[in-house]
Amino acid sequence: KPIVAHYLRVFAMNIALQLRSRLRPADLVYVSSLMDSLEQERTQLEAQRAAKHPQETIREFAIDLSNRARSADKPEVSIPNPSQRWTIVDAPKVAQAYHASAVVLDSLRQFAPLAPDLAQRQQSAHKRSQQ
Repeated sequence: KPIVAHYLRVFAMNIALQLRSRLRPADLVYVSSLMDSLEQERTQLEAQRAAKHPQETIREFAIDLSNRARSADKPEVSIPNPSQRWTIVDAPKVAQAYHASAVVLDSLRQFAPLAPDLAQRQQSAHKRSQQ
């Protein structure tokens, strides 16, 4: 979804601005160009932003991603075994989906603190992505 991608880039830009003193000059050039492209994107996305608050769209996307990871997960496989197809092919994809869900949920903090249920979901997704 373009609106989700836009706000994830805004979130990344805000983090980069907070770390500005540690960035190399080449990185600052990138951040500056990112700011320009985000400004152009913002005007193109005005209609979508008016139809529905971006926070709600991002929340729905994150929950959907988390639910998809959860439905594809096999938590009973606690010890990876290379002889199992799931361990080699599917487990990395599930871990990536959990991690992405945690990052998208984290991006909601640019609007307001996370609700307790979303914070719990983020913590669980982050933890499971590392197992």
